[in-house]
Amino acid sequence: VREINMYKGPSVTHYKVEFSPDNLQRCWEQCKLRSDYGARRKAVDQFNQQNRWKKRGISIIPIKYGIAFAESFLNQAGALVHIYKDGSVLVTHGGTDSLFAVCRQVASRELHVPTSKIFISETSTATVPNTCPSAASFGTDANGMAVKVSPVPAVFDVCTREAHLQKISLSATGFFRGKDLYFDWDKMEGEPYSYFTFGVCCSEVELDCLTGDYRIEGAFTQGLGLYTLEELHYSPTGMLYSRGPSQYKIPAVCDMPLQFSVYLLPDSYNPHAIYSSKGIGEPTLFLGSSVFFAIKDAVAAARSDSGLSGPFSLDTPATPEKACLAFASKLNDGVLCPAAPGGTLSDDMTRTEFCLFTAQEDLETMQAYAQVFNKLIRRYKYLEKGFEEEIKKLLLFLKGFTESERNKLAMLTGILLANGSISASILISLYNENLVKEGVSAAFAVKLFKSWIHEKDINSVAGSLRKVGMDNRLMELFPANKRSCEHFSKYFTDAGLKELSDFARNQQSIGARKELQKELQEMMARGDPQKEIIAFTKEEMKKASLSEQALISIIWTSVMSSVEWNKKEELVTEQAIKHLKQYSDLLKAFTSQGLSELSLLLKIQEYCYDNIHFMKAFQKIVVLLYK
Repeated sequence: VREINMYKGPSVTHYKVEFSPDNLQRCWEQCKLRSDYGARRKAVDQFNQQNRWKKRGISIIPIKYGIAFAESFLNQAGALVHIYKDGSVLVTHGGTDSLFAVCRQVASRELHVPTSKIFISETSTATVPNTCPSAASFGTDANGMAVKVSPVPAVFDVCTREAHLQKISLSATGFFRGKDLYFDWDKMEGEPYSYFTFGVCCSEVELDCLTGDYRIEGAFTQGLGLYTLEELHYSPTGMLYSRGPSQYKIPAVCDMPLQFSVYLLPDSYNPHAIYSSKGIGEPTLFLGSSVFFAIKDAVAAARSDSGLSGPFSLDTPATPEKACLAFASKLNDGVLCPAAPGGTLSDDMTRTEFCLFTAQEDLETMQAYAQVFNKLIRRYKYLEKGFEEEIKKLLLFLKGFTESERNKLAMLTGILLANGSISASILISLYNENLVKEGVSAAFAVKLFKSWIHEKDINSVAGSLRKVGMDNRLMELFPANKRSCEHFSKYFTDAGLKELSDFARNQQSIGARKELQKELQEMMARGDPQKEIIAFTKEEMKKASLSEQALISIIWTSVMSSVEWNKKEELVTEQAIKHLKQYSDLLKAFTSQGLSELSLLLKIQEYCYDNIHFMKAFQKIVVLLYK
């Protein structure tokens, strides 16, 4: 299909740029020939017919990649070349260090001297100003040309000394002005690229249908990582967890293909770049997608054995877990949901003798079941994500279970949370309005937290809840009319979970303090009268059961945050005294005890010593408040 739909003869893009696809056709034919695609395709099909739990896939992918920036002003570069009396050459350009070797070779070729005499200086705008990004696979084209056009005379060894004596300049700047590219987004036409880079990649993979692991026989490393390994993980609040190689898997030595062949198209001419070269930085990245499509081809073969045909979803990166789940085999379905309901409970459903809900209702039995799940997940990593999703679904339909079944599921869930088999994010299902309204969520949570704390401790529970942003949502286990710290504390304390009650109370207090500080800052910013601020603060103090010691710290922070301080040390002291004098009544109202006075003094000391401009103001602030 790709071959039938490929560009042929003089062609025009959908944005009306004319080009010749001859090199693309040549790349395609060369790749098919060198990879022996026809024979490999037959061998793959034969292998798949003979193997049930291992499948192979093959894919051949062509690319046409535009080089240079559509923003024309970015297609420029500068260079500075110095020749010294001893014949050595120093080259500075505006590109990154990845271009050093290339620019060194350009200088060597243009000046007819060995590379051993050419040195590259670090990139600096002190020597080459107004540099453009080394991106769009255009770095060599631009900076290499800037070095090439530097008008330095090719005089060396003895000649360089003579040129120096004759007062001939041995230093020059080079400037490359790229093509005037443009694109009209209204008309959807223009010339956004300097030229096109063509390439073709053929990849063959072998998939283990039980684990999703694969072996590659032809790929490009970065593209391999992008399309098959580097999965993005987000927190419930949308923060990206996998922000670098330390937090996600990148290709390693063990991921390299068993056979890795790279060929350059012979007799290919490009008049638009230095020495007829072509930009290949980003184009080759996409060729890694051939591995993804080869995996999809293998998955399709596995699905065919399961009696499945037609289109199916497989998102990038095609990790072993995603590939294995895409098989949709009976083995997957059996392990993930052996006999549990997923929606409504069927009266005539059949449960196996190994079903969790037919087991004894005690912690020891649930621990044994948890061990089985842990071993399965360790053996078949692809089950991990699917298992967690199934637990989430089960929790949504708790009303369909008997009380005993709910207790067993709660104990098992608590154990799984304790050993890290599932994330605390599954608790989101317990905030379902119907479950909360009928008290099912709170009762389930009691059993769950008891087994969780029994396996670990409250600190471990607190850490897991904070990690997924659930530490401030425990009150939501109760209906709105019962959502108070007092009710929560009584309910869980009576159930034997005082440590959870204390944790929730502490979290509620932290939340109340943050809210109070925010409100105080807003009142001060509006210039509300101090009497109103004092009255509001006392009301909130009573409502949140805050002590004077805790409250005075909040007030001090709010007062000091409500003004933009002068950057000059000699002026900030006068500004601080004037500002604090304005709020002295507010500070006085909440320092009626010795302990609260001491707390305020410590906060002042801490603030002044943390902010160096306030060091000299410390004594004057203390004297002001003392008076």
